[in-house]
Amino acid sequence: MLQLRRRAETHLPKICGDSGCSRPIVYRTWLETLDYTIENKKPGIIKSISGWDSVTGSATFTFYFDSVRSDGSSARVAKFTDPAWVMNKLEAKALLGNGFFGPYRCDILISRRQLQCYDL
Repeated sequence: MLQLRRRAETHLPKICGDSGCSRPIVYRTWLETLDYTIENKKPGIIKSISGWDSVTGSATFTFYFDSVRSDGSSARVAKFTDPAWVMNKLEAKALLGNGFFGPYRCDILISRRQLQCYDL
Protein backbone atom coordinates (compact mmCIF):
# COMPACT_ATOMS: atom_id res chain seq x y z
CA MET A 1 0.00 0.00 0.00
CA LEU A 2 1.19 3.48 -0.86
CA GLN A 3 0.58 6.53 1.31
CA LEU A 4 -1.50 8.96 -0.71
CA ARG A 5 -1.78 12.66 0.10
CA ARG A 6 -4.53 15.11 -0.81
CA ARG A 7 -2.09 18.03 -0.53
CA ALA A 8 1.65 18.06 -0.05
CA GLU A 9 1.28 18.54 3.71
CA THR A 10 -1.52 16.09 4.52
CA HIS A 11 -1.99 12.33 4.46
CA LEU A 12 -4.92 10.32 3.15
CA PRO A 13 -5.67 6.63 3.52
CA LYS A 14 -3.31 4.30 1.74
CA ILE A 15 -4.18 3.06 -1.72
CA CYS A 16 -2.90 0.13 -3.70
CA GLY A 17 -0.29 0.27 -6.44
CA ASP A 18 -1.17 -2.78 -8.52
CA SER A 19 0.94 -3.72 -11.53
CA GLY A 20 -1.65 -6.40 -12.35
CA CYS A 21 -4.28 -3.71 -12.90
CA SER A 22 -4.37 -2.22 -16.37
CA ARG A 23 -6.41 0.94 -15.81
CA PRO A 24 -6.46 3.05 -12.64
CA ILE A 25 -9.77 2.64 -10.80
CA VAL A 26 -11.28 4.47 -7.82
CA TYR A 27 -14.09 3.62 -5.41
CA ARG A 28 -16.99 6.08 -5.90
CA THR A 29 -17.73 6.60 -2.18
CA TRP A 30 -14.10 7.47 -1.40
CA LEU A 31 -13.77 9.65 -4.51
CA GLU A 32 -16.58 11.84 -3.21
CA THR A 33 -14.28 12.94 -0.34
CA LEU A 34 -11.82 14.44 -2.86
CA ASP A 35 -11.83 17.36 -5.27
CA TYR A 36 -12.37 15.87 -8.72
CA THR A 37 -13.92 16.33 -12.13
CA ILE A 38 -15.84 13.59 -13.90
CA GLU A 39 -16.15 12.85 -17.59
CA ASN A 40 -18.92 10.58 -18.81
CA LYS A 41 -17.62 7.76 -20.97
CA LYS A 42 -19.10 4.97 -23.03
CA PRO A 43 -20.29 2.39 -20.48
CA GLY A 44 -18.02 -0.57 -19.94
CA ILE A 45 -17.47 -3.50 -17.59
CA ILE A 46 -14.42 -3.92 -15.34
CA LYS A 47 -13.56 -6.98 -13.27
CA SER A 48 -11.76 -6.53 -9.96
CA ILE A 49 -11.33 -8.70 -6.88
CA SER A 50 -14.68 -7.24 -5.77
CA GLY A 51 -16.36 -8.72 -8.86
CA TRP A 52 -17.74 -7.27 -12.07
CA ASP A 53 -18.86 -3.62 -12.11
CA SER A 54 -20.15 -1.36 -14.84
CA VAL A 55 -18.39 1.97 -15.26
CA THR A 56 -19.75 5.06 -16.95
CA GLY A 57 -17.33 7.76 -15.94
CA SER A 58 -13.71 8.65 -15.48
CA ALA A 59 -12.73 10.93 -12.59
CA THR A 60 -9.65 13.13 -12.65
CA PHE A 61 -8.15 14.18 -9.33
CA THR A 62 -4.83 15.44 -7.98
CA PHE A 63 -2.88 13.53 -5.36
CA TYR A 64 0.62 13.38 -3.92
CA PHE A 65 3.06 10.59 -3.03
CA ASP A 66 6.35 10.39 -1.22
CA SER A 67 8.74 9.31 -3.96
CA VAL A 68 12.39 8.67 -4.81
CA ARG A 69 14.44 9.40 -7.90
CA SER A 70 16.05 6.65 -9.98
CA ASP A 71 19.39 7.24 -8.17
CA GLY A 72 17.67 6.47 -4.84
CA SER A 73 17.65 10.04 -3.54
CA SER A 74 14.48 11.48 -2.08
CA ALA A 75 12.21 13.38 -4.44
CA ARG A 76 10.17 14.41 -1.41
CA VAL A 77 6.55 14.71 -2.43
CA ALA A 78 5.52 14.21 -6.06
CA LYS A 79 2.28 15.67 -7.44
CA PHE A 80 0.16 13.74 -9.94
CA THR A 81 -3.11 14.47 -11.71
CA ASP A 82 -4.57 11.39 -13.29
CA PRO A 83 -7.91 9.94 -14.44
CA ALA A 84 -9.36 6.74 -13.01
CA TRP A 85 -12.46 4.73 -13.85
CA VAL A 86 -15.11 5.14 -11.14
CA MET A 87 -16.40 1.89 -9.62
CA ASN A 88 -19.39 1.38 -7.34
CA LYS A 89 -17.83 -1.58 -5.55
CA LEU A 90 -14.15 -1.89 -4.79
CA GLU A 91 -12.41 -3.26 -1.70
CA ALA A 92 -9.56 -0.74 -1.95
CA LYS A 93 -9.96 3.04 -2.04
CA ALA A 94 -8.22 3.04 -5.42
CA LEU A 95 -5.93 0.92 -7.56
CA LEU A 96 -3.18 2.57 -9.56
CA GLY A 97 -2.27 0.25 -12.38
CA ASN A 98 -0.08 0.22 -15.45
CA GLY A 99 -2.19 2.97 -17.01
CA PHE A 100 -0.70 5.21 -14.31
CA PHE A 101 2.79 3.74 -13.84
CA GLY A 102 3.65 3.59 -17.55
CA PRO A 103 2.97 7.20 -18.57
CA TYR A 104 4.53 8.58 -15.37
CA ARG A 105 7.48 6.14 -15.62
CA CYS A 106 7.12 4.97 -12.02
CA ASP A 107 8.00 1.67 -10.36
CA ILE A 108 6.65 0.43 -7.04
CA LEU A 109 9.28 -0.05 -4.32
CA ILE A 110 7.34 -2.45 -2.15
CA SER A 111 9.84 -2.74 0.70
CA ARG A 112 9.98 1.06 1.06
CA ARG A 113 6.30 1.71 0.26
CA GLN A 114 7.37 4.34 -2.24
CA LEU A 115 7.30 5.09 -5.94
CA GLN A 116 10.48 5.36 -7.95
CA CYS A 117 9.84 7.96 -10.65
CA TYR A 118 12.34 8.23 -13.47
CA ASP A 119 11.28 11.64 -14.78
CA LEU A 120 11.48 13.62 -11.52
